[in-house]
Amino acid sequence: VSSRDAARCERFREVVPGVRIVGSPAAVADEADLVFVTVPDDALPDVAVQLRLYAGQAAVHTSGALAAEVLAPARAAGTAIGSFHPLVAFADLDAGLAALPGSTVALEGDDELVALLAELAEAIGAQPVRLPPGGKQAYHAAAVLAAGGFVGLLSAIAEAARGAGLD
Repeated sequence: VSSRDAARCERFREVVPGVRIVGSPAAVADEADLVFVTVPDDALPDVAVQLRLYAGQAAVHTSGALAAEVLAPARAAGTAIGSFHPLVAFADLDAGLAALPGSTVALEGDDELVALLAELAEAIGAQPVRLPPGGKQAYHAAAVLAAGGFVGLLSAIAEAARGAGLD
């Protein structure tokens, strides 16, 4: 694992036994067959340009909004790209990890890689769902509505009820 934040690396080591911390994302890519890029959405294009893959490797991001193709600049002959998005809030790491079993994980990208990602999702107790090409935007909109939209609807219902004199 690599991060600009040493505390995050240490926290990752606590959660994932046996992990080794290395000095840079490039060092991770030099040693791993499957690289998870877990940066904020707006950083993904820049990271993809800097990431260099070799034949037999794959890169996966965890964005709910961006398609796997954002990693296309990292492609090389014999590599694959994909996305793996657990439909779980990670504002609190421990609560997010606890919510993974039973959650839905949206997958998209290269066919062989998506099959492996589905196995990984099942291994953590999640339900993999393959998104069709071009389906990431609709998926993200549905996820946003399911999270914040539902809370907004409940708030509107409560406000309307208060207008009727209900508590």
